Amino acid sequence: MTLTAPQDRPWQVGIFIMPGISLSNLGHLLEPLQAANQIAARQLYQWQLLSEHGATMQTTEGMALSTNELHSNANLDCFIALGSQHHCFKSSLGLITKISKLGRQRQRVFGGIGCGANLLHKAGLLNASNWTIAPDLADTSHATQPNALFQIAHQRFTSKGETANLDMMLHLIQQQHGKALAIHIAEMMAYPHLRQPSKLSQPTPVLLGESAPPALAEVVNLMQKNLSEPLSLDEISHYCGLGSRQIQRLFKQHIGTSPNSYYLQQRLDHAHRLLVETSAPIKQIALDSGFSSLPTFYKRYKSRFGTPPMTSRQQAEVVL
Repeated sequence: MTLTAPQDRPWQVGIFIMPGISLSNLGHLLEPLQAANQIAARQLYQWQLLSEHGATMQTTEGMALSTNELHSNANLDCFIALGSQHHCFKSSLGLITKISKLGRQRQRVFGGIGCGANLLHKAGLLNASNWTIAPDLADTSHATQPNALFQIAHQRFTSKGETANLDMMLHLIQQQHGKALAIHIAEMMAYPHLRQPSKLSQPTPVLLGESAPPALAEVVNLMQKNLSEPLSLDEISHYCGLGSRQIQRLFKQHIGTSPNSYYLQQRLDHAHRLLVETSAPIKQIALDSGFSSLPTFYKRYKSRFGTPPMTSRQQAEVVL
């Protein structure tokens, strides 16, 4: 879903400061917004720093930051939770409730960096989106795309942090105000090589856990090797020497979904990689991902990623 910006006023951004943030993480969020205002010669963006109680927050470098108290009826178009990339922040139930209310009262965009992404997840604001998180926090999080640099979908965005924040903000600015402005900002910041949201040159591995039998890994590997010509469950059962019901039970127990749902997800992720990393025609990408019907491919792709295939490709075409 493309993030739209109001034409008659600045986009109001609230950055919620959590303990243990770095100045560089904050700077990579704010500098592109400030540059956008400077280049446009008008206020495209306005921002404020927030905290749970309006306290003075310290960065890891010892810099004191003045913040305003977060209110559940805050006049914000965008709420970004910025937290530590190395340690989880134990959030109060009151804070989680307040942020959850922010998501219900009006249509807002939400972003999470570091443990800020976990905070959004606890508030139920990432349930419909793929999201990523800082590497040090990935093992203890529920991030659906922990290997991605950043993710933007369903009015939500998340980032690994540091320079990935800059890539993410430039993509957001491009969606709202066009490619020319994003290019100008990148040149101003001497940052000409923007990275794409998800450089998934290899499928994201599924962590099966120690209790998962080797036979399940064999099934998963067989699926990933047959994305363009999907196998039926009976064929997988035949090749792997497992009963169909046994395969379904193993997937439910160790992966949490059905074999068909997992297989479809892998095919769609493969299609997404081809869309953002190659110039292949969409019809060919659909065929290479096991879809003989373009309407079915479009429907399934939009359901998973929130945008039609062509929109995903256009969003990925930022600056080289």
